[in-house]
Amino acid sequence: MERVVCSNRTGHVLMLNLQPTDGYLGGTISPSLLDLSYLNYVDLSFNNFNGSNIPEFIGSLRNLRYLDLSYAGFSGPIPY
Repeated sequence: MERVVCSNRTGHVLMLNLQPTDGYLGGTISPSLLDLSYLNYVDLSFNNFNGSNIPEFIGSLRNLRYLDLSYAGFSGPIPY
């Protein structure tokens, strides 16, 4: 599966697959993700966010249809 998928017609980012292939992500997720307003698929599974809360702004991604946070080390409720 590709890591980033964009629309062939508009160039908008539609999908981010950030599941690790070598190492893992951690730290905080930037609210600049909201700039990707056409994003409909995000996979952050199998990363290490050390029990941090799922960012509130995730609930503001209006076109998001698929969100995988499994085994990513998040805690708390999924914002909506």
